[in-house]
Amino acid sequence: MVDDWRAAARYGMPFGIGLAIFAGVIGLLNLFGSSSQFRALPYFWLMAAIICAFVAGFIAARVRGSFILGVDAGAVACA
Repeated sequence: MVDDWRAAARYGMPFGIGLAIFAGVIGLLNLFGSSSQFRALPYFWLMAAIICAFVAGFIAARVRGSFILGVDAGAVACA
């Protein structure tokens, strides 16, 4: 069971780190910039989170051959 979560973290963590950096950039832009210019960025982040969860889950499921591991990797990516 622990090995499954480690494998899920291995495939989902790079996507999660990318999403966290993207969210930080959006937060800084909204903090220092005009809010009217960057109003759509959170929606782009949400779309990126959905895509990253799907891709991380797909890669993990294909490599390990387990649908459950793919779901766990997608959850790690979005967590």
